[in-house]
Amino acid sequence: MSQGLRSPGGFNTNTHLVALPRDFVSACVGLSGEAVLLLVHYFSICSSAKDSVAYVEQEKLLENFSKWHGSQKQKAKTALDELLEKALLILWRENETDYLIAGTPEGRFLYQNLSLGEKSLLEQTSSNLSLEDERPNIFKLYETHIGIITPMMAEQLKQDEIDFPAEWIEDAVREAVERNARNWKYVKAILLAWKERGRDKRDEGHQSDIEAFRRLTRQQQERDQP
Repeated sequence: MSQGLRSPGGFNTNTHLVALPRDFVSACVGLSGEAVLLLVHYFSICSSAKDSVAYVEQEKLLENFSKWHGSQKQKAKTALDELLEKALLILWRENETDYLIAGTPEGRFLYQNLSLGEKSLLEQTSSNLSLEDERPNIFKLYETHIGIITPMMAEQLKQDEIDFPAEWIEDAVREAVERNARNWKYVKAILLAWKERGRDKRDEGHQSDIEAFRRLTRQQQERDQP
């Protein structure tokens, strides 16, 4: 007999088709989990391309992947090196910018033509995918890094999304994760400090606010221990 759902986990969106090479699983044997996740993320982005062969700027892919999955950028770069080593992604440099092409038969054919000088990658504007719409919203960030969203917290997040820039929220959540303080009050303390003193101003007052909240968080954790 079915026992029903035991937790409110599961997926956050409906199905979305992502085209993967037929031998994707076998090709990923031996890769780290981070590398596999990065490759899936790459193909997920490419699924919105109009042409059969898409390409993505390397720097933008790494930044986007780190924001979505809470991964440190250096770890993402290490994962990318794995994919390049196995030729699952192909690196092409043009006009001092690094681009990534899928290591599929179509991608290798494109790379060969580029190497022979028969075409320019930048001429294929329809396939250069923009990642601006791939930025996770505040609700995705909360669910990924902090936990379940209650109705009361949903209202708080809606207001914070209005009060603070999306980039600030992403950076504040990332700092909270790095400090192992997965608490929205901690994130909010960072945002308020930036709003009061300036996003890029790292003065003693800013640091004291954050350190004070860190102490409170540690004290709360100690009290919660049995």
